[in-house]
Amino acid sequence: MKYTLLSITLIVFGLSVLLSSGGSIKHFDSNRAVDVNIVDHNCEYVATRCCHGYSAIIGVCNCSCNNCSCNCCVSEGIGFMFIRNYLIENKPIDVQIVADYSSLPDELEVTVDNSVKTILPLQWKAFRAEVECGKNVSAGVYYVPIEIHANWDGGNARINTCPIKIVVFSPGGDCNDC
Repeated sequence: MKYTLLSITLIVFGLSVLLSSGGSIKHFDSNRAVDVNIVDHNCEYVATRCCHGYSAIIGVCNCSCNNCSCNCCVSEGIGFMFIRNYLIENKPIDVQIVADYSSLPDELEVTVDNSVKTILPLQWKAFRAEVECGKNVSAGVYYVPIEIHANWDGGNARINTCPIKIVVFSPGGDCNDC
């Protein structure tokens, strides 16, 4: 009797575990964003050198003192964008930088060298960018989108590349804090 009661209890317990653990998935839906770089910017046929995702990072103060000092590839009011010719045809290219200043505040003046430069195969050329900042510009980060226009014998390209990042610092009332 003891074993029968124990056996029935175990069977009931086993069946309850078996029946309660079963389930079915009637519907499953999932999404995932995928962003793939086919070629890094510094390995393209018309290559750009980007630092932390930017063509140049330029730091300035919004006061009448000297420009701010920063680290990494941050300059003091002046930045450089570098473009290299990796065309497999081994031909020179004519390159021009086109910058979009439309999102900048009025007193933040950015000048990007937009002259046409000829770059020989496997050579780099530097394009200068300068920033001047008035006292009324709010401290913060501003971006200048960049497009490269490249022409060569037999082809041309319009390339959207890393933007210029401009960091405007605001010292705490004393311009020596820049």
